Amino acid sequence: MQEGDGTRLVAQQSTFELRRKLLQLEALYDVGRALNTLRPEGELIEELMHRAIAVLDATVGFVFSLDEKLNVQQIFTFGVEIPTPANAILNEPPIKQVLASREPMSVSVSKFLGGAGSDLLLAPMISGETIIGIIGVGGKEERGAKSGSFVEDDLRFLASLAAIGGAAIDNARNFHKLSVLRETLEDENRNLKQRMLRDYSDRLMIGDSPKMQRVIDLVARVADSQASVLIRGESGTGKEMVARLIHGNSPRKDGPFVAINCAALPETLLESELFGIERGVATGVDARPGKFELAKGGTIFLDEIGDIPLTLQAKLLRVLQEREVEKLGGRRRIPIDVRILAA
Repeated sequence: MQEGDGTRLVAQQSTFELRRKLLQLEALYDVGRALNTLRPEGELIEELMHRAIAVLDATVGFVFSLDEKLNVQQIFTFGVEIPTPANAILNEPPIKQVLASREPMSVSVSKFLGGAGSDLLLAPMISGETIIGIIGVGGKEERGAKSGSFVEDDLRFLASLAAIGGAAIDNARNFHKLSVLRETLEDENRNLKQRMLRDYSDRLMIGDSPKMQRVIDLVARVADSQASVLIRGESGTGKEMVARLIHGNSPRKDGPFVAINCAALPETLLESELFGIERGVATGVDARPGKFELAKGGTIFLDEIGDIPLTLQAKLLRVLQEREVEKLGGRRRIPIDVRILAA
């Protein structure tokens, strides 16, 4: 071989090495970003496997995660058979070595997972002091100026990939535990509220019939929301008691509960009672707030709302839509912060 050919070959090999290292760095960056989003554990290990195979030009590979007792949780393989049961993979000699040493290693085996052996790169996925799993690749393809064998940089890349994967899987598990705990606490909180609601309802309403229990269950469902509620029923059946139950078990329970019977007042007086009145509207009239202002931070209960005159209904509709009131004789709109219950 001539000197010029040797120089070109060295240059090609150097270029290949630089491209390979750049590819590995880019892959680690991409993997870090991809795994930064919390995803199911199975998706995480599949992503790790595909990245390792693509970057290292491997023909076979596997990745599996372990629980606290070192039992296989999830497993994903590429180009090799999945053992049955899954824990059988832990009996493979190379796997035993990695579990014992907790260090990445390169080994040559004659057989692996029931198939022909090859050079293998293995790296443990560790988070803190806990082994999360193991990732391994083998059967490197011949590419460019390199022969079909792994180099030391390949093992370092796989170890870095395993470290990122271990942290991602551990984070996903912790997030899952927190989600389960949150759901448990929400269920306990909901059950506690229902028990408290029943205790509170016993002081306001007497009855343990199935229909009464259904009313209490409905109250429990709507109490936590900010939605307006229409309570229907005959006179004397306890609609205001139901309204007080809703208020007493809502986030606004520490605010005022203001009730008004819309059928008991004439139109002009009802308007001033609801929205307030400005001073000087009539002789001897002082300014005073309406029920909507008095119920600030709490609940207003409009009893017999169906008896409100049509002209006043239009004004009330605007209040419901705009969440603002305008006093009788006034020009300034006043924002309101109330929950509206009606019967």
